[in-house]
Amino acid sequence: MTLLGNRYQLHEKLGEGGMGAVYRATDRLTGQAVALKRVLIPTGGTSPETDSSRLRLSLAREFQTLASLRHPNVIGVEDYGFDTNQQPYFTMTLLEKPQTILEVGAKASLDQKIDLLIQLLQAMAYLHRRGILHRDLKPANVLVEDGETVRVLDFGLATAQVQQAGEVVEGTVTYMAPEVISRAGASQTADLYAVGVMAYELFTGRYPFDTTNINKLIRSVFYSEPDLKTITNLTAEQLASIKTRPVKTDVIPSEQAQIHWVTQQDVSMPSQDLAAIVGKLMAKDPKARYQNAQDVINELYQVIGQPVYEESQAVRESFLQAASFVGRDEELGMLSAALINAIEGHGSAWLVGGESGVGKSRLLDELRIQSLVDGAMVIRGQAVAEGGLPYQLWQDPIRRLVLSTELNDIEAGVLKEILPDISSLVGREIPDAPVLEGKARQQRLNLAIIDLFRKQKQPTLLLLEDLHWAGISLQPLKMLVESSKQLPLLVVGSYRHDEMPELPNELPGIELINLNRLSETSIADLSVSMLGDAGKQPQVLAFLQRETEGNVFFMIETVRALAEEAGRLQAVGAMQLPEQIFAGGVQQIIQRRLGRVPEFFHPLLKLAAVIGRRLDFDLLAQLDSDTDLEAWLNICANVAVFDRQDEQWRFAHDKLREAILKDLNPPEKIALHRQVAVAIETTYPNDKAQAVNLMEHWHHAGDTAKEANYAQIGGEQALAISNSRGAIDLYHRALQLTPQDKQAVRAALLVDLAKSHENLSDYTTATQYLNEGLALARGANDQLMMVKALNALGLVTEMQGAYDEALKLNEQALEIARAIADQAGTATALKNLGNIARLRGDYDNAKQHYQESLAIRTELNDKQGMAVCLNNLGLTYYFQGNMEEAKRCLTEALDIHKQIGARFETAAGLGNLGVITASWGDTEAAKQYFEESMVTRREIGDRAGQASMLTNLGMLAKDAKDFDEAHRYFKEGLTIRREIGDRAGIANSLINLGVVAKGHQLIFQAEKYLQEALKEAKALEAVPLMLETMVELAGLQIENGQYTQAAEWLGMVVNHPALDTGVKMAVEPILTDLGQKFPPDKLNPALERGKQLRLDTVVDELLSVKQA
Repeated sequence: MTLLGNRYQLHEKLGEGGMGAVYRATDRLTGQAVALKRVLIPTGGTSPETDSSRLRLSLAREFQTLASLRHPNVIGVEDYGFDTNQQPYFTMTLLEKPQTILEVGAKASLDQKIDLLIQLLQAMAYLHRRGILHRDLKPANVLVEDGETVRVLDFGLATAQVQQAGEVVEGTVTYMAPEVISRAGASQTADLYAVGVMAYELFTGRYPFDTTNINKLIRSVFYSEPDLKTITNLTAEQLASIKTRPVKTDVIPSEQAQIHWVTQQDVSMPSQDLAAIVGKLMAKDPKARYQNAQDVINELYQVIGQPVYEESQAVRESFLQAASFVGRDEELGMLSAALINAIEGHGSAWLVGGESGVGKSRLLDELRIQSLVDGAMVIRGQAVAEGGLPYQLWQDPIRRLVLSTELNDIEAGVLKEILPDISSLVGREIPDAPVLEGKARQQRLNLAIIDLFRKQKQPTLLLLEDLHWAGISLQPLKMLVESSKQLPLLVVGSYRHDEMPELPNELPGIELINLNRLSETSIADLSVSMLGDAGKQPQVLAFLQRETEGNVFFMIETVRALAEEAGRLQAVGAMQLPEQIFAGGVQQIIQRRLGRVPEFFHPLLKLAAVIGRRLDFDLLAQLDSDTDLEAWLNICANVAVFDRQDEQWRFAHDKLREAILKDLNPPEKIALHRQVAVAIETTYPNDKAQAVNLMEHWHHAGDTAKEANYAQIGGEQALAISNSRGAIDLYHRALQLTPQDKQAVRAALLVDLAKSHENLSDYTTATQYLNEGLALARGANDQLMMVKALNALGLVTEMQGAYDEALKLNEQALEIARAIADQAGTATALKNLGNIARLRGDYDNAKQHYQESLAIRTELNDKQGMAVCLNNLGLTYYFQGNMEEAKRCLTEALDIHKQIGARFETAAGLGNLGVITASWGDTEAAKQYFEESMVTRREIGDRAGQASMLTNLGMLAKDAKDFDEAHRYFKEGLTIRREIGDRAGIANSLINLGVVAKGHQLIFQAEKYLQEALKEAKALEAVPLMLETMVELAGLQIENGQYTQAAEWLGMVVNHPALDTGVKMAVEPILTDLGQKFPPDKLNPALERGKQLRLDTVVDELLSVKQA
């Protein structure tokens, strides 16, 4: 099985040419069949600048061009990349059993042949309007799908500029214009020459010249005229038969269209006119040919006596949706430079803000195309307005990354929370990850997402849209903003700044770009792009400026409405422009567009709007099994109500969906939301991830009981991943909807609500809700909930330092839990009792409680609970001085944390083991633990933890008298702490740097560090830090021979009420040193005088002296 990019599985070869081969392939991401072209670029050559690089550039041009095209007669390109041999490939829409235009034409009637020719010309008109030359038009590149729809293909020979004289000839000689063969330069007329050759073949069934000899062929192209007699001799009956029915088109003329019907009398000698058209297309002199494709189309209609129809909706939309990108050169330049840096390994994160419709998505689309051309992988995520799934923003990006990343079962199991179908993506069964709760679970999930990006070798562009709706999904993004700096990763998000102006503040370190409305110059450029020469007319420009004020969405909608009035885009300049586009403004324009969808398709369109911006076809099929979904989709896409982005169909703009929802009357809204809610329950049964979505639908349907139920489930889901603020909102909503007489339900809601506040360290509010929940649980005689409430209340009471009260609460919980055989509740109560005993220094009781709790957790196979008990046991043994048992327990806890993927806890465990090993004097082993912890903390982005490990490593070096090494570690730690704003950590680092400077005998530098530390500690009112700094300053006074001053400061410190164990340990060596240098009869009185000193006064005096 050949696999490209870990995404595309190749099947049979569909065709082959000079530049490579086309295969049928399956996209593993979507399950859809695509056509994939592998382009062979030669690796030989005399220099890197020869054929290989030229072909790469040619291919890059093709992709950049084709990725931006949207036309019913032009093939679509979807993705692009390089294989393991750095050979490029790209994917296209797969045409099932296509035939060339000549193969279909050989069996077609004359009117069908003309229809095929007009479709080809419509494609060329579109390409030429975009400034694109095909340069290799031939039957093999003009295919017909389903026997009727022409699709123009281009495999690497398109260009967005006129070919200059002397350029290398590219294309097929039999369809080349003379000037192209002679390298005199080519333009639109060269493409029209190729159309003429194919038209000749369509109408005559043969090629116009002798192809048996290449030299003779070239002479004929330059000097021989094609024989047009066969076309001239087409019978009058053949042409008359065309007049009895319209040429096939996909639009019904609107009432407003001005259609000119050409009568029989208008057409003289039609067969000669048809021959004349072909002859003019094949003229030797480019100036003698038609100068644009639209003129040919108009004359063909005249020849066959048919009206010049309005543009089809699909053709018109192709011009509007792919209008030139204007007015954002500066912004795109900034992002392009960031892309180059990311490709070189120096990533960054950007946020694009602006009002709805200003062009944020188009800017991201342009960056996407450029990134694909430059060899980057592009992935995209989008937040939704309401009722989205947890981590909705990350679902599509993770799906793409999983295909290109080697994951073990634990890593994949963690991501399974977001991607339930991950087993099908990785090709093996993935078990659920070991259970974690609360913050640890959220951290593990966030880190799993970040790790996916860390593992990518290919430069990556991550596009995240509508971040104003992201919610909890912002958590991984915050981490990724920081991590991107060390990765080949460019992150670009978009948001509506009027809906969430504070978003940039929630993403520290992100670069901000604000998009304003288009300038008058840019309005003019966009107008020309959509309307051609008509867009240059002053009255048109003035109208667009007045009506839209430079909002891109408004501009496109206004032009769309004008074109519908005029019949064609190019006719807008000739129409009488209204005073204003519609009385209702842009809202009326949107309604007009929605009105283009046939009435019988509107019920399903309304249901789609109620579901969300993205189309869920499984859900839609459940809601309406009678409607032809494909036909409905095609109609809505043709009128630009839907578009396709990264293989996903969605409403083309939020404003379209919002307009549908706004137009619903109350009974209709209730009925539709009820239908959707029932369909979700049927399509996704027991899927808790749908809880918030269902809550919103049942809310709008007026079913408060179901709304309350799903609010509670949503709260549980949010609490499980430590989305505490989201959980609080959901639990409050559930409480408001739950009747007072449902005591057991309300008790459960209150206890979980309290847990959410506990996670935010709001112990006062948590205590209030727990007391309320406990009272309700007792009233309902719900003993299981009583145990849960008492355990939680005991924990928050302990957190507030009320150990006696906490002890009573946990003992009550333990008694009830044992009585009802609640094993989990019993284990929690024992663990809590162990914590209280350890905090009181009752280590024997603490060990007993922890061991009993551990035994139960082991029986329940609760890995997280086992690790917590082992960690607590290890700390208890450490405080008892039993280092061997401490190390054993902490090592076992560490092993479990590694097994379940709890990486924060793993890093902390390594740090703890380092501290224990250092206390034994085994500095080498301690250093290994600290360094391993450092590696893990770097991987997970724990910068505060990195600073702590650097401090530990610095302390090891300081104790070994390696002051240079110690200084390096402390300095690096200080840098990190300053970057993250950890002021207490800054003070600690400065103290350590002062001690090292003292060890180097750099007394002045040491004093400078310590004075700075004192200033930070003073600003924080951190008394222990101030005391520790004063101890080290006293040490400097000893070095300076100022023994009396040193003794007084030390006397102040040892008699201060905030003296703790750490400061005591720092005082002892300094006081011992002073005692050896300062006689007791002088030392003791000085220490006594120090008792009278006030810490704040001494600190203020020291800092004022420094400032002076």
